[in-house]
Amino acid sequence: MEAYAAESVTDYLDSWKNVNLAFREFGHCDDGGIAEGFEEAISLLWANQWKKLPEMLKYTKVNKEFKAFIYKRIWSETVPAERWQKILKKAQKECPNGGKEFCAEIIRVGKTTPNYQQPTQSRSKQ
Repeated sequence: MEAYAAESVTDYLDSWKNVNLAFREFGHCDDGGIAEGFEEAISLLWANQWKKLPEMLKYTKVNKEFKAFIYKRIWSETVPAERWQKILKKAQKECPNGGKEFCAEIIRVGKTTPNYQQPTQSRSKQ
């Protein structure tokens, strides 16, 4: 029952507050489809709500387990390459105050992970 609730909640991760609440409630269920749901939601927040990144940074600063949970997503291979390119560009050009470590990690991974390579034209945009 808890796994079903955890999987259902990933559909509502539309803010860093909700991601933090879901982590506190269901972070221990972080594998399989649930992990993919977290990865999808978090990468969409990075790609589409970058201006709200300081809120994520606030949560990662006070909770090291949440920070590890978030940083784990940087290495995700399930995020479409086009979305990662968008995130990488934001990390390079729009890093917020207090986000230097996070942006540096995005950029470092972007240089070493195949998923971050330039997308092919045959892939659909995310």
